[in-house]
Amino acid sequence: MSAVRRLAPLSGLAAVVFIVVGLGMDAAPTSSWPDARIHDWYAGHSLSHWFISAYILAAGAPLLLMFVATVHERMAQAGVGRGPRTLTLGAGVAFAVTVLIGAGLYAAVPAGITFSKAPAPSADVSRYMLGASYGVLVMFSAFAAALLAGTISVVSLRFRVLPRPLALIGIPASVLMLANAVMPMAVISLWFTAASIGFSIQRHDLPASVAALEPAPA
Repeated sequence: MSAVRRLAPLSGLAAVVFIVVGLGMDAAPTSSWPDARIHDWYAGHSLSHWFISAYILAAGAPLLLMFVATVHERMAQAGVGRGPRTLTLGAGVAFAVTVLIGAGLYAAVPAGITFSKAPAPSADVSRYMLGASYGVLVMFSAFAAALLAGTISVVSLRFRVLPRPLALIGIPASVLMLANAVMPMAVISLWFTAASIGFSIQRHDLPASVAALEPAPA
């Protein structure tokens, strides 16, 4: 296997790095601030940092698409049927789309102020817009991430996709991802890191007919 093909799955790790860094750079007023502090923030702060954070978040989406495309190819090589491959591809695309939508909602306030010359939002509007972006990015994107991780893990128990220990860990991890609002990006980041490394070290140079017949490593 070429070095490029072996390293391609690390796009999943890169994706979560961009998403976590983007969330960690969040400089927007928080919902816990009093109204006066939120108004003062908009009056005295540059929006450039906010835009940078949003673009870093959005950059995770194409990397997620690269990851899921690589996984889809590896599953086909391993002899996985069309149904699980389609489900994996759909879940990965859905995860990438929710990241893009969440980043767009997150950038809506600074974009409106900068490009539409809109006035700074009221404290309540600011809170609700940031709440909407958080809901998409953290709460509901987790459903797509959980479906992706769960499908790959179940398939890997039979086919040569992920190493078997990662497949066993991935099933409960996919359930824990649904609690992403309580542990923002923690389980998702850990699974994508482990899965990206697992895909990069797992052998996929066998023909599909042979790989499907060989038992997964213990």
